[in-house]
Amino acid sequence: MKRHLSYIYTATKRPLLGRVVGRLLLFFLLLSFGEVKAQNIILRPDISYAGTPRQVEIGGMSVKGVTDYEETVLLNISGLTIGQKIEMPGQEITEAVKRYWKHGLFSRVSITADSLVDSKVYLSINLALCPRISSINYVGVKKSEREDLEAKLGMAKSMSLTKNLVDRAKILAKKYFDDKGYKNAEIEITQHDDVTGKNQVVLDVIIDKKDKMKVRNIVLDGNEMVKSGTIKGGMFTKGDVTVTGCEIRDNTAAGNGGGIRLWHGTTTINSGAITGNTAKDGHGGGIYVGGATLSLYGGEITGNKASKEGGGVAVQDHDDAKVNVHGAPVVKDNTAKTGNNVYLPEDKDL
Repeated sequence: MKRHLSYIYTATKRPLLGRVVGRLLLFFLLLSFGEVKAQNIILRPDISYAGTPRQVEIGGMSVKGVTDYEETVLLNISGLTIGQKIEMPGQEITEAVKRYWKHGLFSRVSITADSLVDSKVYLSINLALCPRISSINYVGVKKSEREDLEAKLGMAKSMSLTKNLVDRAKILAKKYFDDKGYKNAEIEITQHDDVTGKNQVVLDVIIDKKDKMKVRNIVLDGNEMVKSGTIKGGMFTKGDVTVTGCEIRDNTAAGNGGGIRLWHGTTTINSGAITGNTAKDGHGGGIYVGGATLSLYGGEITGNKASKEGGGVAVQDHDDAKVNVHGAPVVKDNTAKTGNNVYLPEDKDL
C-alpha cells in the first residue's frame, strides 16, 4: 500500500510542477508582449513646420548618399549627438543642415526622421557630394589671357565644384576683362559630366569679350580731385581704353595725372586736346603714365602744369610704362619742375 501511494504522489507531482513553470513562462511572454505593444512606433513621421514643436531625444543617426568618407566623420559635422534632446521641428536640425552647407562639400543636404519610437527619433542625414573638376576649358580667349585667368579665378583640377566657386569665378573674370577695356564682356561657365571618372565634371569657361570700350568726342572740364584716394584728375584708366576726339581741360589732381592717369593696360588717344590741367603735388600735369602703355595719334597736349616732373607727359620708372608716338602730336607750353613738356626716365624713349 505504501508503494502504491508513493507512486501516486510521484505521478501527480511532476505534472503540477510543469503546469506552474508553463504558467510562469506564459506570464513573462505576455508581459514582454505587453511592453512592445505599448510602444508608439511611427515610421517616416510627417514633421510639419506649421505644427507645434515637440521635444524628442535622438535615438540614432545614419548617413545616406555618401560612401567616400567615414560615417563618424560625417555625423560629427552635424553637431548632433545620440541622447541629445531636441525640438522637432526646431532650430537644432536647421543649424545642423547649415553646418553641412558651410563645409562646401555637398550639393544636397537634408535631415529627415526615419522613425519615431515613443519620444525617441531616429534621424537620416541625406547627403550628395559636390562633383570634382576633372578639367577646365577656356573658350574665346588668347593663350596669355587663359594663363591670366587660370591664376586669377581660383578654379583648378580636383577641386570641389560649388555654386560659390562658379559665382566668384564669373565676377573675377568680368573684372579682368573690364580692366582690359572689354566693359561688355559676357562670361558663361557650363559643366558636363566626365564619363571617365565618378562624380567628376568638365568645366567650359566661355567668354565673349565684345568690343573694347571707346570714348569719343567728350569734354572733361574743370574736375578737381580733392583726396588722393578718389578720382584722379580728369580721367583715370585701368585697362585698355581708346579715346578719340575728346577734350580734357582745366582738371586738377592732388597727386599724379591732372588730365589723365594711366594705371595699367593700353590707352590710345586719337586727336583731341589735353590742355590746362594741373598735378598739384605730383607728376604729369597732362598725362601720367604708370605701369601702362600710352599710344598717341596726333592731338594736342598744351598748357598743363605739374609741381614735379612732366608738365605735359610724365612716364613712371616702371618696366611696363611705355609711350608710343604716331603722327605728329603737339606737345608745348607745359610747365614743371623737371621736364616741362615730357619727362622720361633714363631707360625710356619715345
